[in-house]
Amino acid sequence: MAEIELRNVSMRFGQSVALADLSVSVREGEFLTLLGPSGCGKSTTLNLIAGLLEPTAGDILIGGRRVNGLPPKARRVAMVFQDYALYPHMTVFENLAFPLRATRTPQPDIRRKVEGVAKVLGIDPLVERLPKELSGGQRQRVALGRALVRDPQAFLMDEPLSNLDARLRVAMRAELKRLHRQLKATMIYVTHDQAEAMTLSDRIAVLKDGILQQVGTPRRVYERPANQFVASFVGAIGMNFVACRLEASGEGAVLAAGPFRMPLSRGQERAVRECGEQRAVVGLRPEHVRIAGDARGLAATVELVEYLGAEVLAYLRLGETRLIAKVGVERSPSPDQVVHLEMDWKRASLFAAESGVLIAAETEA
Repeated sequence: MAEIELRNVSMRFGQSVALADLSVSVREGEFLTLLGPSGCGKSTTLNLIAGLLEPTAGDILIGGRRVNGLPPKARRVAMVFQDYALYPHMTVFENLAFPLRATRTPQPDIRRKVEGVAKVLGIDPLVERLPKELSGGQRQRVALGRALVRDPQAFLMDEPLSNLDARLRVAMRAELKRLHRQLKATMIYVTHDQAEAMTLSDRIAVLKDGILQQVGTPRRVYERPANQFVASFVGAIGMNFVACRLEASGEGAVLAAGPFRMPLSRGQERAVRECGEQRAVVGLRPEHVRIAGDARGLAATVELVEYLGAEVLAYLRLGETRLIAKVGVERSPSPDQVVHLEMDWKRASLFAAESGVLIAAETEA
């Protein structure tokens, strides 16, 4: 397995910029996910690494070797696509063996490699079946196996689970994680699904409009998002944002928006003042907005309740401010009920009002 590095890579299609000055490295044996909305450049990045596209500018290195201009077959990477792309007239064995036959691998080696990969993926009882006789999850394993038999330097996966139903996606996420740990393989995974990114990755690279927003561990990206876009995109429910002004109070500085008032530490106050705007956006995850058991805290009206099983989402109105709280089902409020809120201010993030860049956060991740 090999390290992969992109240095100042840009990609244009005519006047359209697909990637702008992207620099990121993937350590040997690491699982890195490229995460972002449709059109952000994540699949373009994968195609550039594979050699299906050539960058407008910048360098791509695989195993320390510059691969710009090399054809895909010379890069020793294997791609797994959203479409399984299995040959319908071939058995599972023949589908797995196809890339080996294409490189004139001796027959004994083909059988040994195919049987070994089929056993690793748990599809060895299926090798004589045709693709039409397989479930979606089994077909996806065959597609993975076809990449595995090539013994590549890295695996490039372009939304491989998106064709599966929700339950099977969860099962296949666990399979991919197990496979990565077993193989210790370098894997780059593309998805718009933040749950996949959070559960699978060693690190996540978040993209927007072809520009890298943040690279970090799932925990760091979730707890210390680099900007408001990352904070809103990462998380099953995006972060609550409240645009506030800096005000003085009897107990020190606060960020205020009507009845919403966040007390500031000296460090937070200094960070806001250094922006020179006297304004900031307070960010709180829904799990850090709590419904109090008594009349303490800020009074808010419940507008809507969504039942999620063990938890509920309560949509709240606090003056002109709207918040979402994630609470246990035993604390579930009712629509139109007036509740009192407690905020976990230590978990709040502060963003610059104009740029949306993170300027202060208490948690370390």
